[in-house]
Amino acid sequence: TEAMNVLLYNPGNGTLADGTGVGTILDNDAPVGQGEMRAVLMGVEDYSPLGPSSADLYYCIDDIVDVYHYLQSQNATQIIQLVDSKATEANLYGALNTIEAQSGPGDNFMFYYSGHGSEPGNILPFEYTTSWGYVSTIELLNEVDDIADKIGSGMVVIVLDSCHSGGLIDYMSRYPSYYDNYIVFTACEVDEYSWDGGLAPSGLFTYWFLERGIVGGE
Repeated sequence: TEAMNVLLYNPGNGTLADGTGVGTILDNDAPVGQGEMRAVLMGVEDYSPLGPSSADLYYCIDDIVDVYHYLQSQNATQIIQLVDSKATEANLYGALNTIEAQSGPGDNFMFYYSGHGSEPGNILPFEYTTSWGYVSTIELLNEVDDIADKIGSGMVVIVLDSCHSGGLIDYMSRYPSYYDNYIVFTACEVDEYSWDGGLAPSGLFTYWFLERGIVGGE
């Protein structure tokens, strides 16, 4: 793992609640570009396409708002927000294509997702049902890779506040040299769950990610 430029922020085992358990750092040497900061933020609370018994969430949009405000404070150039019914697979790909078209060498990019997840690291957009509609780890990375190619020496940050999100790390660890300008944060391991709510009106991971992972510098 020493050769992989990916940072895994994995609370695990309930240790996140008191601010400890920052997790396992594989590496934190990904380059930071000197260009613009661009981001796609995606949050889904409303999973009504699943039917009357849908497992809606409560704080995913709060997560996106909090991350949006943080990026604004850092003078981000371009932030695309997709929430609930706008957070579809098609709109996600459209947003990523828009970022790709407007990015240039040395820019930096963040993708932030808060919502349901499934093994092995899939994200579940608004239209997800139990039979179709998820965005797989490979599909997501294929789209983000196009942005990474455009920004060259810039940094790509992926943050997944979702259950089973550690599967993304598992996949990327198979190809360490390919993802050498990526930093990835996940809320849990591939066989674990992420918490919606906790110390504030936000996901527990997102709360501590902003308090200590970025803003706190820990």
